[in-house]
Amino acid sequence: MSEDFNGNTGRAVPADRLSRLFGMGRMSGGMAGRALASGAGQVARGRRPRLNDLLMTPANAKALTDELSRMRGAAMKVGQLISMETADLLPPELAAIFARLRADADPMPPKQLRRVLDDNWGSDWQKRFRRFDVRPIAAASIGQVHRAQTKDGRDLAIKVRAHVGGLKLGLEFFCAHGHHGVLDIAHAAKLPIFLDLKLHDIPNTVASAMQAINTLEPAIVTVHASGGRAMMEDAKAAAGEHTRVVAVTMLTSLDERDLKRTGITGSPHDHVLRLAELAQDAGLDGIVCSGQEVGAVHKQWKDCFLVVPGLRPAGASAGDQKRTVTPRSARDAGASVLVIGRPISRAEDPLAAARAIEATL
Repeated sequence: MSEDFNGNTGRAVPADRLSRLFGMGRMSGGMAGRALASGAGQVARGRRPRLNDLLMTPANAKALTDELSRMRGAAMKVGQLISMETADLLPPELAAIFARLRADADPMPPKQLRRVLDDNWGSDWQKRFRRFDVRPIAAASIGQVHRAQTKDGRDLAIKVRAHVGGLKLGLEFFCAHGHHGVLDIAHAAKLPIFLDLKLHDIPNTVASAMQAINTLEPAIVTVHASGGRAMMEDAKAAAGEHTRVVAVTMLTSLDERDLKRTGITGSPHDHVLRLAELAQDAGLDGIVCSGQEVGAVHKQWKDCFLVVPGLRPAGASAGDQKRTVTPRSARDAGASVLVIGRPISRAEDPLAAARAIEATL
């Protein structure tokens, strides 16, 4: 372990509604007390104080952001919205204080973190890892993310909050570690597994492959929509009862010129919509597409489960991706899952990169 779990620096992050309400009450009382004291002082000096000026002081704004940064979830989102939507109406010093919520949140103290992990994974969970970094690489309104390494040297990014989320494993991981690797990760992390395998073959082969991975109980599996309706139908029929099967329409590393080279005419937009319709007719749960097509697909297929990769923050290098949008644009267009890899994993400061992206959402 890279750090000590016995430390208890900082205040605990509220873990339930009652504790959040208590925190809000404590904060409100403190703000009211400071306003009353300030008002009394101004009256004593012969001034007539305004209620807005008494409440929205730098001291009260700091107290508000401090409390919201601990609360996470919807409470913290309120503070972020204040920061983004009213920054031009607030005095500069107040806008700067509220802006802290767009890029910062208090992480759980180590003792609280350990309690959360013990509750979810059992008291012996540390035996499953060679290393688990107590200091998070990102802490925001939806939780915090920690670096970890399994006993056999695999690096993980694990989200920790009151309840755990999910884990995406791709083709590279599956080819290197196979079924046993997936089971090891699922056992160690106790997270729903997203197997991004992009299966593409004749219907019988894909159905057999899907049956072979059913023992892994993945939450999501990808297949290629270009494999055809019959292939997708057989893949869905062979999938486990609780597995979402989503179809990859057009890789985000391709553009219209690439399409033409493969003999497909028309725009990427039209190609994605055709394949989305085919996936819907085949009974799949959703598709994978770039953020440029999300809005159109969402209009065409209202309950489509939309997985969106190839996302890049404003000003970031596109790399090998050709059809990119910002994470915020994809989310606003109706994306169900945002896949953001290299902008964080290859950043000089992953913590700052993750916080900056989260702030835009």
